[in-house]
Amino acid sequence: MAPPPPGQGLPPGNQSGQGRSQSHNTRANASAYASDIVAPASGRAAAAPYVLWASEPERRNSIDFSDITAILQRRRWTIFLTLLFVAALATAYLIFTPPVYEAKAYLQARVPENDNDILTQALGPSQPRSLQTQVAIVSNNIITRDAINTNPNFSFPRRAELHRNGDVLIDSVPATDLMEVKSHARSGKDAEDLANAVCDYYVGFSQSNNRQNTTGTRAYVQRQAVEARRKLDKSQRALRDYKQRNGVFNLTKEADALVDQTQRLEQSWREAKAQKAAGLAQLAETRRVVHELPPAQIVPVEIRRKPEVESLKLELARLEAEKIRLLQEFTPESDRVVQITGQIGDLRNKLNSQAQTETASWRVEFSPVKQVAQQDIARLRGQIWGIEAQGHAYKNSLAETRRRLAALPERELRLTQLTLDVSSLQSAYDQLNQRLQALRISEQARVASAEIVFRAQPNSALKVRPNVPRTIVLAIMAGLVLAIGLAALIDQLDDRLHTDREATQITHLPVLANVPYLDRTAGSSLYEPTAAPTLLLETFQLLATNIEFSAVDDAIGVIAVASGLPSEGKSTSALNLAIAAALGGRSVILVDCDLRRPTQHRLCSLPNQLGLSNVLTGAHSLQEALQETDVAGLRLLASGPTPPNPIRLLKSRTAAQVLSELRGMADFVVLDTPPVLALADAQVVTAMADATLLVVSSRDTGRRDVTRSLSLLAQSGTDVIGVVLNKTNAREGSGYYYYRDYGQQT
Repeated sequence: MAPPPPGQGLPPGNQSGQGRSQSHNTRANASAYASDIVAPASGRAAAAPYVLWASEPERRNSIDFSDITAILQRRRWTIFLTLLFVAALATAYLIFTPPVYEAKAYLQARVPENDNDILTQALGPSQPRSLQTQVAIVSNNIITRDAINTNPNFSFPRRAELHRNGDVLIDSVPATDLMEVKSHARSGKDAEDLANAVCDYYVGFSQSNNRQNTTGTRAYVQRQAVEARRKLDKSQRALRDYKQRNGVFNLTKEADALVDQTQRLEQSWREAKAQKAAGLAQLAETRRVVHELPPAQIVPVEIRRKPEVESLKLELARLEAEKIRLLQEFTPESDRVVQITGQIGDLRNKLNSQAQTETASWRVEFSPVKQVAQQDIARLRGQIWGIEAQGHAYKNSLAETRRRLAALPERELRLTQLTLDVSSLQSAYDQLNQRLQALRISEQARVASAEIVFRAQPNSALKVRPNVPRTIVLAIMAGLVLAIGLAALIDQLDDRLHTDREATQITHLPVLANVPYLDRTAGSSLYEPTAAPTLLLETFQLLATNIEFSAVDDAIGVIAVASGLPSEGKSTSALNLAIAAALGGRSVILVDCDLRRPTQHRLCSLPNQLGLSNVLTGAHSLQEALQETDVAGLRLLASGPTPPNPIRLLKSRTAAQVLSELRGMADFVVLDTPPVLALADAQVVTAMADATLLVVSSRDTGRRDVTRSLSLLAQSGTDVIGVVLNKTNAREGSGYYYYRDYGQQT
């Protein structure tokens, strides 16, 4: 059998003279269409067309990685363009985002030590704040704003730039009393100067604030010292005058002991009063500071007095009085005194704890500075309650001692009282004067609550935004996720049939051939004078073999090739099937039954003056209309001139008689039908054939068009034995590379 001459070959099965596909509006639900025919595999080394798929639930629950690979392959351009788009966005972000630099400086906070002496806390030389309080204060935007506005090194445009784009973050370094000051700005120098400016401003701010607090305390202590000195001078004059008038200069031993005890009690009582007064003054000052906070930080507070507080205060007063009585008989180191001292300490802790409980029950808004100040208020109240109980015990003991003094003789009693007054006033004056000197020293010292330990050094700022490595990594991750997700979404919305598995699931028919899409440079004829067979030839030889195996009882002599829409490659597939069968040694007749838009005569480069329409009208005989082709064993019955009513001719008895004659003239007859969804002619033609092949273009046909075509074919009573999946991606199937490699090795 000689091959066709070069240059006169026939086009491949995926190319149609009708051009690309056109859209159709025909849509309907698929009717249930099942096929029980399962053909054995062909003897040729190719992908088996019949696949027994798993049941529908199993397919839904299984993961087929080949399908995933096929989707990625089909949507490779979508993935590539999406990655390119994300890369462009990332590049634009890196190019157009203004750089942000970060500089760091460190402050060391002066953290207060625990001290239960309220007077020391109130009147001490300095009152350092806790680390968290200072972090909250420095983090306030007011500190950053004032630091920028008051720094003489910042010009007006530079201040405007820092206000607009600069920011400062404060955090404590774990397990230390250091505060990390991180500043961000558009330039490294601005970031370094901003961090140092905030540190300098806070040190000066804390110095001024501490000095202001010390000045107020010093003024209060100074007034008390002047008043104590005046009373001391008055008492000393009264004692001197009394001694001179009455000639009494010494006290008895009993009176001297009572005077000494009374002096000690009065001193303790006065200290308790001073501690209470100082505590109340500090409490009032703290409340004033809280009240003067900006409106955004003002927090309404509701304090509820609890009954437990009063009972604890009464119990503390009783224990203090008991301690005073025991000290008159025992030393402070005795077991009973130590025991009662421990009980007093426990009660004081309970009072402090009770105060904290009240703070926790306040209704507050979130404000770190205000919250810490309120905790200080609660702590001061608890300490003041303890001092009140202690002062109450001292006052009761002092009253008892004075009652005993009142029992002394009148002259001795008066002398005792005057001596006691002078001694008490002298002790109070000495204590106040000592504290006044300490406050004056502290006022001049200007002790700050923090000091700078590390300044931001020149050229130490680091570029933190945009972060090139992190941006690249995030762009790659986001691009892959977006690209794969978009590809999966597009593939889900695409209702075309791309693979054998999809075609089988939709049609419930086996895929008898999978015809790849090949451009014209890959070869334009089915049979070329080469040693190796082409992929297209092997594909249609496999299709012809599968059609033979599809016959159940009788051999299939007449087969119709149909498609739902034009330009799906139906006519070219019919021609290639006829060529493959003829090259297999059979006598084949190809009949162009599309009387409206005939194609086969153009594909075979033959005239169309005589054809099927002439035979059906009786103008010419069948022998006259048949034409020989360039392929041995293949004859063509063209459509002939277009009749006025093609469907009447196809339905006529003459058509059935012509088809019967064709059966006797050839081993195999291939009918090229019109599109099923476009014309009713296809149903008439397929009804006369032994079997029908449905050609589906994976690039053009939707699933609903396929199911509608099957429904119409089922109504005609034809036997659709399988599907020819045309224009598929050769890279999605294994057959293409198998044949290519096999052909290169033989």
